[in-house]
Amino acid sequence: MSAIRPIGTLCLVLVALLCAPLALGQLAVDRAAEPLDAGQRVNAFVRWGGVEPVEGFRIEVPTGWTVRSVEAIRSGTAVPVALSVTSEVGEAEATATQPLRSAQMLVVGLKAGPTLGYQTVRVAPILNGQPQPSGEVEWQVYVREAMATGQNRAFHLEGEARPITLRRRALPSLDPRDPLTLETWLKTVGLNEIVLSTWDGNEERPYPLEVVIDGRGRLVFYRGRPGRHEAMTSPAPVADGRWHHVAVVNDPFAGWARLFVDGLPVDSLRSEEVPGTLNTMSLVLGGRPERPGVAQPRIFSGYLDELRLWNAARSAVTLRRTMRVPLDAVPPGVFRLSFDEPIPPDALVEVPTTRVRVPSSLSFVFPVESLEASVRQGIVTLTWETKDRRADEFLVERSTDGQRFETVGTVRAAERVGETASGSARFAHTDLPPDGQVLYYRIRQSATGGAERVSGTIKLGLGTGEGAAVAIVGNSPNPFRSSTVITYDLAESSPVRLSVWDVSGTRVAVLVDDTQPAGRHEYRFEPDGLPSGIYFVRLESPEGSAAHKMTLTR
Repeated sequence: MSAIRPIGTLCLVLVALLCAPLALGQLAVDRAAEPLDAGQRVNAFVRWGGVEPVEGFRIEVPTGWTVRSVEAIRSGTAVPVALSVTSEVGEAEATATQPLRSAQMLVVGLKAGPTLGYQTVRVAPILNGQPQPSGEVEWQVYVREAMATGQNRAFHLEGEARPITLRRRALPSLDPRDPLTLETWLKTVGLNEIVLSTWDGNEERPYPLEVVIDGRGRLVFYRGRPGRHEAMTSPAPVADGRWHHVAVVNDPFAGWARLFVDGLPVDSLRSEEVPGTLNTMSLVLGGRPERPGVAQPRIFSGYLDELRLWNAARSAVTLRRTMRVPLDAVPPGVFRLSFDEPIPPDALVEVPTTRVRVPSSLSFVFPVESLEASVRQGIVTLTWETKDRRADEFLVERSTDGQRFETVGTVRAAERVGETASGSARFAHTDLPPDGQVLYYRIRQSATGGAERVSGTIKLGLGTGEGAAVAIVGNSPNPFRSSTVITYDLAESSPVRLSVWDVSGTRVAVLVDDTQPAGRHEYRFEPDGLPSGIYFVRLESPEGSAAHKMTLTR
């Protein structure tokens, strides 16, 4: 295993590929950016696959952003080499001591500025002293206000804090001949760091487990015996500053061990008979067991939460079902550290004298997924999914600039419109937006106990707008009980249809379906048999359409 050296911090991943004739082809964003907090540090992971040698890269950043570092990792290795960075306002150039001739992974260290909303970072290769726009990648990321931390606590080593050593006898068996599940939530902003380990680096010593973040930002699980190391590796970086659930499951009776990231299996090992003396060293959080006379690798700079060790090989289904559920009562055969309370002294080899528990942003609320939007005749329909069963309601928030949001609707947890095959509840909301060509939407989950989680933001283009030839003036009264008068204008004589729709997108009434002259028109709507709620009235003609929201109260 390579020596551990400190690298810059990171919180978000951009994976891209540079390839094409003369090594100056297009960079293609391979992964959508998660929301980024203002002021947060970030690394962009960019793969350079060119054949023609390049001298470096130009990085254009938004106002207020800084380029902290740029490092290159040659394909097949995990050892970063620093590039020289020259920064100016809004851009920087990173140059290599020697031209980059083979496939490389670039780690571009950035710090986001204070401006909220969508921001763009551009990276272009430099050839013959000039940036090459034909090889440029454009990365658009949404920047939001920094999320406040709650009452939750996580394990984190800062300042003079040292790794924590857990007594082996306090844990379930780590013998590779016994079943075991080790799981934890992990958030890291470092590369080439030891997360936890039972190995002191002695090649003659067997060990059951070591978890590291390598120089490419990937999670690697190691186990070994003299002369042989085995590894399982995540296919994508996890050192992106987001919380990830990671788990290692050893099932010797089935003959395999598996690595899980966010509830999904990503790698596996076949189990073999383990000869010789077994490792009985303690489990160390944030580093390795100390070895006299040997310098220790850099300690883990990230965060751990909800560390659990089970004396059983848990299935993928049970991992996914419980990974976001705090254990109020610890089952038999389970060792658990929530870090909300101090680590029990009887589980420690030595009680820490410095702080190792800090406020945490980890939320056990399942996130909103598959947020989508569609527009029909001026009405926006939003749909989303979540596995969360503890949410009380979902607040639909809208913005015209991507920075200032207002609540435009509330969907109760009981108002789901369906369920997916994977068990996610599906929700929908219909919104009548203001005039404009671009809108931004997001969903705020409000969960039991006051916990909240905000989804990513979806950007929606509405075009140049419709309805120039027709317009709905409004309805009066609004809200209404027994009846309301709908007023609308036609610029010229035209066939028109005036209809009423509910929030699920179902038409509940057709009020007018005829040719009418130009001018102002009125229609008295009596909602016989309709329940209280939000409704939309649509005015359609060959020349355009318009929509208006009405509220019925019984």
